[in-house]
Amino acid sequence: MLSKTQSRWAAAATILFFFLLIGVVLRLNYISIIDDTIINGIVPIRSHFFNSFFIKLTNSLNPIPTVIIALILSLVLQLWQHKIRITLFFLVNSTLIAGGINNLVKNLVDRPRPTVHHLVLAGSSSFPSGHAMTAMLLGGSLIVILNLLVKNKNIRYLLTGLIIIWIFLIGFSRVYVHVHYPTDVIAGWCLGFICLTISQKIFSPSVNNK
Repeated sequence: MLSKTQSRWAAAATILFFFLLIGVVLRLNYISIIDDTIINGIVPIRSHFFNSFFIKLTNSLNPIPTVIIALILSLVLQLWQHKIRITLFFLVNSTLIAGGINNLVKNLVDRPRPTVHHLVLAGSSSFPSGHAMTAMLLGGSLIVILNLLVKNKNIRYLLTGLIIIWIFLIGFSRVYVHVHYPTDVIAGWCLGFICLTISQKIFSPSVNNK
């Protein structure tokens, strides 16, 4: 069962996602204002070191590495807990939902990617960011499972904090390497959280039962 706090976050994510979706589809001015403000804030930190770091980071969640990561973590979960529903909760979220829903929305919206030079290869449309959505679903699923299985509060908080930082950095990397607008990334996080919440609701009898 979802907590009131998570339900409120899901409602906020839904409102924000549709706020961005409407703005992108109708090409409203506030989208450009959000994008330009964030992009201009990134310019001062650009360097060869960060170029190399964020290229490696963003490529680590390309489709093939994502599937490999998801399969390895799913195997670890299954060997650790022997609970197939928990494993499926993680695997379905991090692969099928992340890829399927994202591609559907991308094809419907069909927003062109930024026209500046891309630091990595990128295909398909821009909105919402698939990497940001996948990071939210993969990382968010791990957080749900950690809260269920890890008894030590300090370890749970530490791992949750590290996962949240990773989710943020994956999204940030997509803007840094010029393949997404900030609003693509924010929308990807929001859509990922919405899907995670729905998935958790569906799996809740199995995922939440120890």
